Amino acid sequence: MLKKLLDNIYLIPEREFDANMYLVIEDNEDLNLIDTGTGLNVTQTIKEIKEQFNTNELKRIILTHCHIDHSGGLHRLAKKFSPEVCVFEVEAPYIEMGDTVITVAGFFGADFPQTKVDVYLENESVLDLGLKFKIFKMPGHTHGSIILYEEEKKILISGDVVFPQGAFGRTDFPTGNGADLVESLRKISELDVEMLFPGHMPPIMQNANANNQKSYQMAKLMFDQGFL
Repeated sequence: MLKKLLDNIYLIPEREFDANMYLVIEDNEDLNLIDTGTGLNVTQTIKEIKEQFNTNELKRIILTHCHIDHSGGLHRLAKKFSPEVCVFEVEAPYIEMGDTVITVAGFFGADFPQTKVDVYLENESVLDLGLKFKIFKMPGHTHGSIILYEEEKKILISGDVVFPQGAFGRTDFPTGNGADLVESLRKISELDVEMLFPGHMPPIMQNANANNQKSYQMAKLMFDQGFL
């Protein structure tokens, strides 16, 4: 069930193996979906979007990274809505070739249908979704992970880079890297973030800076001790 976070941002909470998904409403009309879940619950996701917004249109789909729990629903949603598909330039080829290794689809015994990417997102580019989100490359969980940062309202959509409770993304899947993750978390800890909208776990609606500092310090400690 959709949960309203702000007037123009809704959460589709994680369920089963799905990551959190976020709907950003542009100009009180156009829907932009950030991440798509595994695809196991696409029918329910479509139903909830229709019921909440009385629309059969989706303007964009944006992926924070290519792992199947974030990207597995892309193919069906793209066929249903014909949105503009936006993926960071490093990982877009995996989506287009239907890769099952980097997306970890094969790890779950799943296939990964090829999907055309319309926009190859670049580091520090800006997506105008009504709110202006700046894209930052934050490798570590995967080498092409991104975050979306909105400076005015201090919103961070973090994918699997940083989580609540001082947690952070794992690095043991293909292209993961502990040193890169620590550096990414350091950069995030220097952003001014009030609200954290993560790929897993519930959002933080205030004072997310404290959490992000904790995540960085925990990751650095684990890396320095050889555990990351």
